[in-house]
Amino acid sequence: GFAQTNFEVPFQVPGTVGYLFGTDDLGRDILSRLVYGVRASLQVGLLAVLLAVVVGTPLGLMAGYFRGLDAVISRFTDVTLAFPFLIIAVGLAAISGPSLTNAAMALGISQV
Repeated sequence: GFAQTNFEVPFQVPGTVGYLFGTDDLGRDILSRLVYGVRASLQVGLLAVLLAVVVGTPLGLMAGYFRGLDAVISRFTDVTLAFPFLIIAVGLAAISGPSLTNAAMALGISQV
């Protein structure tokens, strides 16, 4: 829902007790609005990196352990790097559907 507007505390300067970043002209806490807005960016970034690590680490371990597998993984990597990163990510996101999680997974897969 909508955040409550407190008309008793508009224009609080940053550093005021209870309002670390101050308030706007309607009395809304700027820090809480900033944290609410950054959630999506953090979720996409962390999920994409986590997925790339979860997929990339076993591939690297297998390439180091099994003879000849490193050449196969290297050729596959060469083929995927021949295509621009964003085109792969946008294509995967379009196939998987409109969702923040699907977009993060598309970025993670295209980073591997």
